[in-house]
Amino acid sequence: MMNILIVSGGKKISKEKLKELCKANDLIVAADSGADQLIDLNILPDYLIGDLDSISLKSKKLLETKDINVIIYPKEKDKSDTEIALDLVIKKSPTTITFTSVIGTRMDHSLSNIFLLKKLYDLNIDSQIIDDNNLIKILNNEQSIINPSDFDYVSIVPISLDGIIISIKGFHYNLDKQFVKFGSSMCISNEMNSNEGYITKHSGEGLLILSKD
Repeated sequence: MMNILIVSGGKKISKEKLKELCKANDLIVAADSGADQLIDLNILPDYLIGDLDSISLKSKKLLETKDINVIIYPKEKDKSDTEIALDLVIKKSPTTITFTSVIGTRMDHSLSNIFLLKKLYDLNIDSQIIDDNNLIKILNNEQSIINPSDFDYVSIVPISLDGIIISIKGFHYNLDKQFVKFGSSMCISNEMNSNEGYITKHSGEGLLILSKD
């Protein structure tokens, strides 16, 4: 059983949350400037990977003196640093992969990183994106949610072009085999009415997003 954390160069998360994530995982991989966040906490990644065009010079020099696996790619490449890091850890047969700092001001990177969850879902690898305001997963066929104290809202975003058919119980807005078309905001910002909510996906695929402002 191996749980892996990938820290990228998007929006930084709180030091407390990052410490939590590092403790909960067996292997830590920094994608380029993701290493800066870790070094700020005196945490060394097991791997540093990417073209290293955004990592600080200070962090780069420090890691060169440590026993760290550094894998450098050319700047002109076909994949982002985050996806290259992902391809590396997939080979290690992980149980779970958690991404953090993969969402930020660059919407192109943010969207492509979110859709990496689909790549892992197809490989039957449990994965999630976590930051200070969101937890994002691919919706399973049957999903139960214990009332999350860290989040206020539960949303489902269809990602199948043919839409999704879902049932929702234990929420403020419940649904029974409801078709939700691609691009619809019907299932955004739902709230739980009980300690545990249930979501059944009958067809299609979607993102499950727990969030708070």
